[in-house]
Amino acid sequence: MFPRASGPYPHLGVLPTTVSDPADALDRVRRDGAVIVSGVGRTAGDARLLGHRIFGDSVLAIPDAAEVREGGIKDRRPAGLTLHTRSNLHTDGFSYGNLYPDYFLLLCEQDSPEGGESFLMDGPGLLAWAGSQPAGPEFVERLRHQPIDQTEPGKRHATGPMVVMSDSGRAMFRRFPEQQPSQDSSDPETDWAMIAAWHTLIDDLGLFCPRFKLEPAKPS
Repeated sequence: MFPRASGPYPHLGVLPTTVSDPADALDRVRRDGAVIVSGVGRTAGDARLLGHRIFGDSVLAIPDAAEVREGGIKDRRPAGLTLHTRSNLHTDGFSYGNLYPDYFLLLCEQDSPEGGESFLMDGPGLLAWAGSQPAGPEFVERLRHQPIDQTEPGKRHATGPMVVMSDSGRAMFRRFPEQQPSQDSSDPETDWAMIAAWHTLIDDLGLFCPRFKLEPAKPS
């Protein structure tokens, strides 16, 4: 019923460029969806300062930094996750429910001696490609309009489509393990199939995204 990735696979990875001046970062984010800023310190205060330097007067709020180590200090460790487990592509911030932030800043305090590579995917490109496949238009339409339960256990309740449009007309995507049909779904079986197809599609195509590794700033 829904499309599944099959060859030839499109290359939808986003390899962020590196800038040294935070003033250049916002333009790169708007163009590419992500950017690496070099020369940033290693503390939570450095991360907060970077946010203000990038976004300036448009900043509404920058919460306290959340330490992430071995699967998360504040977050739940997903079942089966170890230091040698490759994490599938996911949307950060889903614990905030529908109040997820506009931007995420990750500061590398210590890189791992082995592994630790990241990868990003071109969401609009993924949506366009999926819509061009057999059964794709129906699939994309359902992604954009069918509400599902997107609540992380113990966090803010959230329901809504997996793909929503921002006020500026850009598509925003959500993909994480806890997505499931809402309790009042009129067709939970089809919703489960949609969710499974979305996850499989992203996981299959994510295998072809280029990897990059963040490193902490070198001592001056």
